[in-house]
Amino acid sequence: MGLRMGLAAIVLVAWCAPVAGNCCVEDAWICYGVYDINVSHRAAIDDYTVKLREIENGSAVLVLYQRNQFKDIYTMSESDTEIYFNRFRITLLRLEDESVTIKAYKYGKERLWGKEGAVELAIGENASTGEYLISVIDFENESVNLSIYRNGARSTHPINLTNLTNLPDLPDLTNLTNLTHLACDKFDVRDSHVYDGELKVYLRYLCDDYCIIETYLPLSPDLVINITTDDVYQPDQMIHCPIGFKNSGLPVRDFYIEVKATNGQEFSTYYPVIDQDATFDVTIDPPALPYQSNLSIAVDASGYIWNGDRYSVSGRRNVTITPYIVARKTVAPVELTLRESASVTITVKNLGDENVEILLADALPHGFETDVATEWTFSLAPMQSQNITYEMSPEEVGKFEIPVCTAEYGEESEYSVSSSPGNENENENENETEITVHGAAILAVKTIEDTLDERTKKVIVRIENVGDSAADVNATDEIPPGIVLISGETEWQERILPNETCNHSYIIQFEDMVMLPRAAVSFVDDYGNRGTVESNTVGSGTGADAGAEGGIAPEDCAPSQAQSETMNCGGLIILLISTFILFTCIFLMPAIAGYLLLRESG
Repeated sequence: MGLRMGLAAIVLVAWCAPVAGNCCVEDAWICYGVYDINVSHRAAIDDYTVKLREIENGSAVLVLYQRNQFKDIYTMSESDTEIYFNRFRITLLRLEDESVTIKAYKYGKERLWGKEGAVELAIGENASTGEYLISVIDFENESVNLSIYRNGARSTHPINLTNLTNLPDLPDLTNLTNLTHLACDKFDVRDSHVYDGELKVYLRYLCDDYCIIETYLPLSPDLVINITTDDVYQPDQMIHCPIGFKNSGLPVRDFYIEVKATNGQEFSTYYPVIDQDATFDVTIDPPALPYQSNLSIAVDASGYIWNGDRYSVSGRRNVTITPYIVARKTVAPVELTLRESASVTITVKNLGDENVEILLADALPHGFETDVATEWTFSLAPMQSQNITYEMSPEEVGKFEIPVCTAEYGEESEYSVSSSPGNENENENENETEITVHGAAILAVKTIEDTLDERTKKVIVRIENVGDSAADVNATDEIPPGIVLISGETEWQERILPNETCNHSYIIQFEDMVMLPRAAVSFVDDYGNRGTVESNTVGSGTGADAGAEGGIAPEDCAPSQAQSETMNCGGLIILLISTFILFTCIFLMPAIAGYLLLRESG
């Protein structure tokens, strides 16, 4: 069996090599289109030319040329058909006083069938293709007898499967419940037969006990339009629009293409035949309007397939046209440190055909400042542009969104455009929408905790670096009069890496607790940026009033990031109070219940 399969594969390769792709080509009358011809005019049809000489007595006199040489002359009425040596055929469809309409055919080879598959069959075996079943009856004298069936009643003699005598054992016929017998035919090698006009069976190879059969189904046009263009155009950008056609099915002849844009521009072209890929390039001039608009590009194409049936296909693509006022904004650099500044450049251009008054407004990223006004008013003539440049400096470390600038224009500023997406730096960081400020960002939070007793406290200063650079930190804390430092230090130095936190603590003793002042922190990072921050204040009241809760006053937290720590301490206070109330209820409930019982019994 393995040897047989190997031989079959070799035979298939050897026999199929000359075949072009998976299509079957046959001789046929091929329609080359429909043509309208006026008196004394002519139509070129491939290498033939048909001229209308005159119309008289209800008939048309047509002259046929091939390669500019006279071949024949015909006098035709409506519906008449003339054939020139079985190579060229014309049918007169319409006859008017001064013109005629003809349909022309040439006899030649056409790609009509698409290969469905190839199968190896022995006697008694069968194969299905679509709605058809092919069964091998027997081999005789270097021929094979095949029986062809169809699922569905197309003939007047449907087959009753229970009464079949010559049909070999069939596979699962769940989908073939109403077989109709079409034919029993003898096939020699390279013979082919067509059934129902929908199935072609071809005997590729024949051996002693098996054969190789190919099946083909009719091709149909499979023409796809692909309109390739950008999604957005400015009024000064010509719309380059290649229109591609891809046909993997039947060739389409006499193929006319029309392209229409909603701004009124129209284009057309003609292909004698579309049997593979083709591209038609059009260039559209976009409209210049004060507001954003959509331009629709519609493509309609039609022709004829080999049997004269008309075939058409269409496609559509919408593109966006920006307003005739264009605003561009660039920021450079988009990465810097606190010691550096960034340059903002705004260009506004008028692509319309009238003078326009512009009100331009820009916004700074969060954490930046500038010493200039960020609103401007100016006038722009047609095709004129205005450039504005200013500097801005960062005050904070981090990543910040670059805002758009807005240009308003028209009567009462009814129109506006923005420099979306924010930063369109054509030289380096195209389409950047963020600016990054590198450096250390230091936060300081101060808390107190109970230690040995209610008049002895532990002070903790937590310093956190939320930036992207290491920093050398110097911290100084103060102890008010009346408070004694019994352990630790109130001045210290640390090197804190990015995203690192350091805790420094010391222990104090007091008679009456007062508000502890802010801890002062100065730092210098690896970029040379210097800064100072302060912690929050803590403590209030005396004795137990300044207990483990910390007594942090939220309004005293200097850095915004430290406020979350303040809220955490406040939450701790609420938790401790709730716990105290809960335990009080637990211990008092039995006494209250006993009192109520005694009172009730008395």
